Amino acid sequence: MDQELTSNFRRDVIAMLAAANDMAVAAQASARFHTAVAAPASLSADLRSIVYSIHVRTTSEPDAAFEHPPPVFETSVFIEENLHVLGALGRFPSVELKTRALEWAAVAADGSTVAWEYVQAKWDALSAQYSQIVVGCILCVSIANYQLEQAAAAVEAFLVGHPQGAFAPRWRCSLKISAQWLPCTPAM
Repeated sequence: MDQELTSNFRRDVIAMLAAANDMAVAAQASARFHTAVAAPASLSADLRSIVYSIHVRTTSEPDAAFEHPPPVFETSVFIEENLHVLGALGRFPSVELKTRALEWAAVAADGSTVAWEYVQAKWDALSAQYSQIVVGCILCVSIANYQLEQAAAAVEAFLVGHPQGAFAPRWRCSLKISAQWLPCTPAM
């Protein structure tokens, strides 16, 4: 638990320094990004998200930076890394690159259904491998586009009897936003 808190704290401090326009932090993030392009294992998993995010927001070569995340997403077997990539793609400052990211991500209309079916089939393995927070993120991403009451009811029915912990308010809010159906209880 202490290691997870420490890595989260480290990531948060780096994010705050970058948000305060600390150019040394941005330069270090870009250097680590370029090293990770050549040797992916060189970048610690807990820093990938923030390094990708800082680099895409501050790079002087956004088109070149855009070329790296999609292949990482397509070849990675780690859900967390895929989430980092998707998050980074949404942080490019230009509208043109945001549009390219949307076009890249919107290749199949059945993506949400496939993702939700995967989460249901692998629930126990995901719960054993990842923290509740990460499992909650995976769940929310997979159901984010559900807009029908029956889809929301299916999610709710599946989660009965499955441990939900701290992410229960989050998935309920995700469904409420998408389906305008479930009452949203704010997290404490």
